[in-house]
Order: sequence, then C-alpha cells, then structure tokens
Amino acid sequence: METISEDYKLLDLFSANFESRLTDNGKVFVRKIEQVIVRQAIESEVVDTYMSDGTLETSVIAGKGDWVVTGPKGEEFILTDKKINDLYVRTESGDFVTKARKIIALKNPTGTKIRIKAPWGTDEKPVYQYGGTDCVVAVGLTEYGELTDNRYIIGEEDILLSNYNPQ
Repeated sequence: METISEDYKLLDLFSANFESRLTDNGKVFVRKIEQVIVRQAIESEVVDTYMSDGTLETSVIAGKGDWVVTGPKGEEFILTDKKINDLYVRTESGDFVTKARKIIALKNPTGTKIRIKAPWGTDEKPVYQYGGTDCVVAVGLTEYGELTDNRYIIGEEDILLSNYNPQ
C-alpha cells in the first residue's frame, strides 16, 4: 500500500490557470439522487479513505458529532452539520438522500500524482487530499453555472460515474 508523501504535486484549484483549464476542458455532471450511508461519530476517530490502487487519499480525524458518509465504493469522508445540510436531505425515516446539484469535472491535468487543500480543512488546520494520475478533480457549480469553493478530488472516473450522470 502506498503512503502519503510530499512527492505529490500541489495543485492550486483556485488559480486562474486551473479555472481556465477546467472551464475549457471540463465536463458538467449532475448528482444522482440516491440514499447514502451516514453515521454520526460517537467519539473522535480516524477516518482513512483509500483509492482502488491502495493509495491513501485522505486521513482525517472525525470529532464527536461529525458526520461520516460512506460512498458507493466504501470510501468514507467527514462532514460538518453545515456541510451535511448543504449536500443531503434527511427523510422522515431518518435516512439521507443526495440533493440535486451539478459539478464540473476534469481528469487530473498534470499527469502526476497530486494533492490539494481539501475543502473540509481550515486555514488554521489545513487538510490535504491526494490523488493519483487518473483521479478526477471536481468543482461544484451554482444554479447559474458559476464555480463554487467546493473543490475536491474524486479518486477515479468509476467513482465519479457511480455518483453523477453526464449532462
């Protein structure tokens, strides 16, 4: 299993160069509406997410009360109350389903392993997300098609397509 190292190229997802490349070459996808597996952390715990090739994508500490979401390929990620409410709807039965939303996605444009500042980190406590050469970089879109600050890595195209439909 590959471990996180500093040999991953830092990709600035907010640079004018990246945004231009994204808007020129990216494809728009619409989130599939489906139930997701969500649990609340009872106590602090480490949540590791691995890509299919065994690369550690993220390692984050969930605090008591944080939400841990399990994706369709078993990947786990941590969300705050605000983020869970931004991305999901809680049904009367207590389950969570995805909200309708769009992203623009681009296959890793560098040809190398990359790392980004993950949107779930803070300036005081940055968190990095790691991706391989075949990862996909995704950016949320507003209802008007403008880029949002929600910018992240999707481990591989299969994960993208299991969660989103091309528009």
